[in-house]
Amino acid sequence: MKLIFFLALAILEVVALAFWSLLIALTPTVKALPRNRITGDLKPSKSVSVDCSKLTIRQLRAMARGTGIKGWEKLRKAELVSALSTI
Repeated sequence: MKLIFFLALAILEVVALAFWSLLIALTPTVKALPRNRITGDLKPSKSVSVDCSKLTIRQLRAMARGTGIKGWEKLRKAELVSALSTI
């Protein structure tokens, strides 16, 4: 009697594990939406005209990181200014 109980329990455990694995595989992955850092809104903020040449390299890098420019860490000030002015 104990053997039948343990076999039924093992079968139930395998079925539950297969169900959860299938459920996880079929669940779509949700990516985080970009948020405005200042307001926390999901909508992008309205663009403001800024003279990038007057900003410091730290400010330019922060803007480049926020806008998603690739390789912003390695860009020089003139390259950051030109990359940000095209956006």
